[in-house]
Amino acid sequence: MICTCIDMVLHISKVFLTWKLNPNSNC
Repeated sequence: MICTCIDMVLHISKVFLTWKLNPNSNC
């Protein structure tokens, strides 16, 4: 999966939680 900085900024909370749950999905 490809992550974008914009998406991370827009959904910083969601992405942060997702990153915490899925360290493999590291942008």
